[in-house]
Amino acid sequence: MAGVGGVAGCLGGSGTGSGNESGGGGNGSNTSSAASSTSKEQKTAQASFFVFGDFASYVAGDAATANTLVPVGQHGHGWEPGPKLQGTVLDSDLFVSGMEGFQPWADDLVSSLQADNADVAVVTVGSNVELLEAGEGHHHHDREGGQHHENESAGNESDHHEHHKNEGGQHDHQGEDEHNGNESEHERHENESEGEHHDHEHDLSGGVDPHFWLDPLRAKTAVGTIEQGFTEIGGGNEDAFSNNADEYRSRLDDLHGSFQSKL
Repeated sequence: MAGVGGVAGCLGGSGTGSGNESGGGGNGSNTSSAASSTSKEQKTAQASFFVFGDFASYVAGDAATANTLVPVGQHGHGWEPGPKLQGTVLDSDLFVSGMEGFQPWADDLVSSLQADNADVAVVTVGSNVELLEAGEGHHHHDREGGQHHENESAGNESDHHEHHKNEGGQHDHQGEDEHNGNESEHERHENESEGEHHDHEHDLSGGVDPHFWLDPLRAKTAVGTIEQGFTEIGGGNEDAFSNNADEYRSRLDDLHGSFQSKL
């Protein structure tokens, strides 16, 4: 997934607001806008998996850039990085990975960054998430998201991802047309990970299901962890990161409530 930064418009007013904060505000004079811009630094994050890249892009908004290292369609499992990947990460400010065992190449990269004392912050998005036991994930999702597959494909859950309608082609998934009756992003996350589900389970010790992002409440926890990572690298945009993360968590709460109402 190429650069997915600057998608603040995906989340409506909050994303636009963060862009204004990092750029000095849309109603200010050119002088004041330029002064504000020079006081803040555009940071860059690299994510190991498209879901983590999406989460990071929402937190980044217009205040930072979030990219996904794995090409579109490769998903991440079984994909091996080329020789230039470590250099790409070393040139960034933040590396966003999933959890130990989810992507072995990402584990190796984190170990290398730490051994070299690299000036790159590392965030493990699943570190604070209580993972479900393998097998329980499907049962849990059937229970809590009962009609998830059916309703999302019909467009009934599209409120959570209204950003795809508003972003004007800025997002990497611009060709998916989720809101014209095709699959929504949440369903895309689910469908794209289904083919890798069993392989990922074998990668993780303890028999847990790593696909926490299928549960909006667990996804909220991951967003909070990513927010901490962006706050650590700062650049003067901490308020923007906080506002963007709050907005996205609110969307996830709405999605969870929508699931619960259909039980």
